[in-house]
Amino acid sequence: MMRSSDSIAALAAALSAAQAEIVNPAFDATNPHFGNGYASLAAVRNEVLPKLAKHGLSLLQPLVAGEGSAGCGTLLLHKSGEWLELDPILFPVAKPNAHGVAGAITYARRIGLQAVGACVGDDDDDGNTAAALPAKPITAKQTAQDEFDALPPEAQAVVREWAMETIAHVEGNRPDLAAAFVAEKCETAEDKLALWSQLPPAVRAALKKEMGK
Repeated sequence: MMRSSDSIAALAAALSAAQAEIVNPAFDATNPHFGNGYASLAAVRNEVLPKLAKHGLSLLQPLVAGEGSAGCGTLLLHKSGEWLELDPILFPVAKPNAHGVAGAITYARRIGLQAVGACVGDDDDDGNTAAALPAKPITAKQTAQDEFDALPPEAQAVVREWAMETIAHVEGNRPDLAAAFVAEKCETAEDKLALWSQLPPAVRAALKKEMGK
C-alpha cells in the first residue's frame, strides 16, 4: 500500500527520469549458502541515490522492528515538497541479537532501494536454484560466517581489522598475545564467531591450542 501527497506529478516525472538512468548495480558480493552473486547494499545505494538526487529526489528509510522481525519503510521526497511513502518491508530476524536485527534491516534497505530504482540486484532464476538445493546441515563454519554476514559494513571492517591483528600475533609466534587480544575485543560469543570466520585454519588452530592451556 502506498500513501502520497495530494499531487505527485513533479515527483513522478523526476522518478521516471531517474529510473531511465539507473542501471542494475554490479554484483559485488556472494551468497555464502548458495554461491550466487548479488549486489550489496553499498552497491545498490551507490547506483540509485546519485541518480535520484540528480533529479531532485531524496530517500528516507525509517527503521521498523516487530516481534521477531525487522526492516524499514521507504519515503521518497521531491524538492517540490511532494512525497510518496511505501509500507515497511519486514524480514524475520535470523537470531535474536543485534547482528540478526542488523542483517534483517540491511536486507530490507537493499530491497527497498532496488524497488525505488526499478533495478535488479540478485540472480533471478524463478526460485529454481533454491527449490532444487537440498537442505544443508548447519556447520560451525557456516554459523561463524552467518554472524559475520549479519554485521553492517562498518562492523565488518572492524572485525577484519581484529583478524589482521590476531593473524599478526600468531605469525609472530605470540599466540598468547593473540588470545589476549581476542579476549579483549570479543565481548560476546557472537563477536568471537564473527572474528573466527575471518581467520585462516592455522590461526584458529593456534588460538584453540593457546586457549586450551
